[in-house]
Amino acid sequence: MEAPIANCMNCGKKVPIDKLRLCFEVLVCEDCQTVALAVFDRGRTELRQLLVLLQESIRLALVEGRLALPDGPVEKVSKRDILKTIVQMVEAKDGRHDSCTVQRPGGDRVPDTLPTSGVPGGGDGVATGG
Repeated sequence: MEAPIANCMNCGKKVPIDKLRLCFEVLVCEDCQTVALAVFDRGRTELRQLLVLLQESIRLALVEGRLALPDGPVEKVSKRDILKTIVQMVEAKDGRHDSCTVQRPGGDRVPDTLPTSGVPGGGDGVATGG
């Protein structure tokens, strides 16, 4: 006797029930599961890289004496604005765009590497001492 047949919820392909896979709580065929997991793994890798970039930006700001809370109230930043700022940081790091600079106390100019309080490309909001 043949196993009952069901459709993959993603591509609609007819698949024996015993060949369906549960992927992120959705019943899919093996091919769709492979694609979904590959996309997820790629996203996880990119997020890890973004965390490393953020950590390095904070580390550089600490080393250069530029890390401080902005003056005034801190507003909630949307995820979209954060991601947009991170993309700009990655592009600047890759040399695709000239990075902005901020003036340090004493007149030195240093790269502006930290996200703003919601204004993409608007600086890191770090106190510059003057």
